[in-house]
Amino acid sequence: MKTKGLWILEWHHASNNIHIQPLAMTIQGNLARFRANQNPGVWVPLFIETKAEVDETADQVRPLLIEREQSKDPV
Repeated sequence: MKTKGLWILEWHHASNNIHIQPLAMTIQGNLARFRANQNPGVWVPLFIETKAEVDETADQVRPLLIEREQSKDPV
C-alpha cells in the first residue's frame, strides 16, 4: 500500500476530538494491534489526502465540534 505523502483525519466520538497524522503511522499502529490481537480503538477515519487538504478539512470540521461541545448539558 502506498501511503507516502498521505495524511489521515480521524474523529473520536466520545471525546469530540479530531486527530491528524501521517497515514503510515495509522496503518503501522493498526497492524501492531492486529498482530497483538488488541482492540483497534475508536478513532474513525474521516478523510485521507495530502497534509494541506487534511488540514483544510479539519478546519471545516472544527466549528461543528465546537458547536457540539457547547450544546452539551452541563454536568
